Amino acid sequence: MTETSPNPTLQSIATSRYDSATAKAALHDRLRAEAAPRNKAAIFDALEKASIRQVIVSFDGFADSGQIEEIQVNEEPGAQLPAMEVEYEDAKWGDAAPTKLSCSLRAAIENLTYHHLYETHCGWQDGAGAFGEFTFDTATRKITLAYNERITDTDYSEHEF
Repeated sequence: MTETSPNPTLQSIATSRYDSATAKAALHDRLRAEAAPRNKAAIFDALEKASIRQVIVSFDGFADSGQIEEIQVNEEPGAQLPAMEVEYEDAKWGDAAPTKLSCSLRAAIENLTYHHLYETHCGWQDGAGAFGEFTFDTATRKITLAYNERITDTDYSEHEF
């Protein structure tokens, strides 16, 4: 037996909206991925200019909330990022190309950190969540993520005799 939709017009509208949203999401993700290496280069150029060897970004999240906890500079207590501007590319939802903007070095580092968390561990802040650190190494121009996912486990048994 063949099922038919009670209203084929509503079905095609819903399908069209779904396809449109899926295409927008794919474009948005692609633009963000393409901009990430350029943003990384801009951040490392600024860190180099400011003679910063290393930046460690700590994050923590759980129960549908997550944030950057601390940004440590050169492993020196109290050291701060300089108040300098960086050109950063941001992909806005629905735009066909990234938007270039000028933001603080701190904001650029935070944005790139959140981008890489989304790319590698989407949902890191959900449920029991996760925590960890990103290390920006200026000499190698590499970013390393140390990621710790919290896991809640149950072991249920039921017996009837």
